[in-house]
Amino acid sequence: MTLPLAHLGHYLWIFYVLPVVIVIGGILRTTIKEKKTARAEEANDKSGRDDSRATDTDEIAAPDASAKSPGPGVPPEHLGP
Repeated sequence: MTLPLAHLGHYLWIFYVLPVVIVIGGILRTTIKEKKTARAEEANDKSGRDDSRATDTDEIAAPDASAKSPGPGVPPEHLGP
């Protein structure tokens, strides 16, 4: 039995269209998700509610300006006042 490969070239466009469809689908999904999030935030702003909550990363402060760290390998006595 011989495989019908004579017309295989007619269907090669599928390999070009499929990645394009996947990318467009991803873009549409992200856009819809961002619009939905923006609408939810806008609704929260109008109602006066604040659903944002402090997380551990919000509580982490930037290093104090007095704590100088020149980098690894520099002894602390060379930091100065």
